[in-house]
Amino acid sequence: MIAKKTVLFAFLSLCVLSFSWSGYKFSKLNNDSISYDDLIDSFPHTVIFLWTSYCPYCRKELSKLNHYKPADKVVFYYVNIGDTRRIVNRISDMLNLKESIRDNILLDREGITADAFGIIGVPTYVFLNKGKVVYKSHFINDGLLKEVFK
Repeated sequence: MIAKKTVLFAFLSLCVLSFSWSGYKFSKLNNDSISYDDLIDSFPHTVIFLWTSYCPYCRKELSKLNHYKPADKVVFYYVNIGDTRRIVNRISDMLNLKESIRDNILLDREGITADAFGIIGVPTYVFLNKGKVVYKSHFINDGLLKEVFK
């Protein structure tokens, strides 16, 4: 009996370790969708901002990002973790987010991005260079962006 449990545990462990988010589709706030693969591999320099509606620091960062002009070769995605489309729309309206941000808001009801990138708190920025995580931060500015993507 113990041998069967050990084999089952080993099998389940291998299944968990081999699990990949590859192919998972995120809904965008504008009703489009994007796959996890496209999210991390579509551009050489990508910044993923993870946030929730109930986090006052996240809302402050979104307001700051609403006035931020990122470098030309950097793409931003704004991944909301856990909220419904209705709530995210309401926050977007409340903060008067510009269209370029709204078009790149992803809805992650299950927390897949937080899990995939090992995020335990928000707000968090994840910097990807050619699909690889190169840095994580709780803030962003031009100096940090240049340093990370030099």
